[in-house]
Amino acid sequence: VYDSRNNCNAIINTSTNTLILGCQNTIIPNSVTSIGSYAFEGCSSLISIVIPESITSIGGAVFFGCISLTSITIPESITSIGDYAFYYCKSLTTVYYTGTEKQWNSITIGNNNSNLKNATIIYNYVEE
Repeated sequence: VYDSRNNCNAIINTSTNTLILGCQNTIIPNSVTSIGSYAFEGCSSLISIVIPESITSIGGAVFFGCISLTSITIPESITSIGDYAFYYCKSLTTVYYTGTEKQWNSITIGNNNSNLKNATIIYNYVEE
């Protein structure tokens, strides 16, 4: 039912390819298609994370209470971000987004994500 493929340091629902539990050392595999609600909730030592292009949605309260999260890389493949996904991420200052500003503005972003919306968005980001 669950696996932790590619030494990713996370628990993944095998049939849906949804990451359901991660931690500060998680590297999200390219085979994961969504991040389930509360997956990183309260991970106070998570500082940054890269979401791969295979992900299309970020569930509700995924990073809720990740007080040390300062930056995140979000791919243009993301179409929705759930309610409270970045709630109480008070250190989040930078979002690296691989798409354009127009694409960013088309993402459905749920309620109570002001920390995400108030961060500096770097558009057309390409990882080096």
